[in-house]
Amino acid sequence: MFGAGLAGLILLDQEIYLANRKKDRLESIHKVEQLGGFYQTHLSLLALYGSGRLAHHEPTIETSKALMESLLFTDLFVSAGKKVFGRDEPGQGRAGDWFKYEGTGRFPSGHAARAFTLATVLAERHGKVAAWISYPLATLVGLSLIDSDEHAASDAFAGAALGYVVGRAVVRRRQQRSRSRVRLEPVVLHQDGGVGVMVRIVIPQTSARRGR
Repeated sequence: MFGAGLAGLILLDQEIYLANRKKDRLESIHKVEQLGGFYQTHLSLLALYGSGRLAHHEPTIETSKALMESLLFTDLFVSAGKKVFGRDEPGQGRAGDWFKYEGTGRFPSGHAARAFTLATVLAERHGKVAAWISYPLATLVGLSLIDSDEHAASDAFAGAALGYVVGRAVVRRRQQRSRSRVRLEPVVLHQDGGVGVMVRIVIPQTSARRGR
């Protein structure tokens, strides 16, 4: 489904771009795209993590960790995709003009990818209410990029799909890791001046109470 949708949008990118130029622009929506900006997202997550630490609120800390980990993977995939595909901005060529742009390229959209990464992590961790708020905002980010001619429709769609997949995968992996009873953790050996591996065995609270 993703491949079919992406292929269809790539074929329609030029038509969407030309149709978009004929209508009045939605200037107010352009401010929304900053929600997916690199500095805006990363600085916001650092502030969220810091507030969770100060308040000793573990759910906030875990959510911020999942968000930061997801964004790191998203930014890595976005940078690689833009370098590999080398696609120019809308209006500079048709759907077949790939691997020609000398620079970072436009495919996939980093703003859309980051917006959907944040939306997916919040939805996965905090349920339907968070999903009803975060996904519409992320969709507005993608639409604003198309309306301002910053990205083609397929750029935004690919970024949104990437953000969704990364956010969902990171949350699921962190949940599985937290349920594991045996964990290997790196430690620094201050006395010997080296590093080592610590084996931590997590005893569920129910089992601990029964043992007492």
